[in-house]
Amino acid sequence: SIGPVDAPVTVIEFFDYHCGYCKRAFEGVMDIAKEHEGKVRTIFVEFPILREESAHAARAALAAAKQGKYMELHEAFMNNRGLLDATRIDELAATAGVDVAKMREDMKSPEINGMLAQYSAMARSIGVSGTPAFLVNGSLVSGADMERVEGLVEAGLEEAS
Repeated sequence: SIGPVDAPVTVIEFFDYHCGYCKRAFEGVMDIAKEHEGKVRTIFVEFPILREESAHAARAALAAAKQGKYMELHEAFMNNRGLLDATRIDELAATAGVDVAKMREDMKSPEINGMLAQYSAMARSIGVSGTPAFLVNGSLVSGADMERVEGLVEAGLEEAS
């Protein structure tokens, strides 16, 4: 996540690294975080549903988090065009400053598999079946409707002030 834990507005994004709409929404998500720095917390939730490679990319990002490199790899994956296969994941991880051998080892951990299972259960329990999906202070937005997300963020900030 980025932003303070006690921010008045929380944006939770469910995404898949192979989702074109997620990639298009990424800039808007980061813009909201920058524009409202200190007032918005953004939580990124891996929801790899599109292909097997999505699950590998999600595991790699979560493994990179153990090295303090989650955002670097998340950004690299979101800006990548084309398939995130094992070779491309390793290339992007190395460029992001991730210890690739350690990442590969951590990707196999039961902890990361458990996190992905938990994220999937959480998404489904609130009615998320596709990506991207956003939960803004409890309001669900399906799809890359960044105008609606921004509106909910603004409403949340107004309510908090």
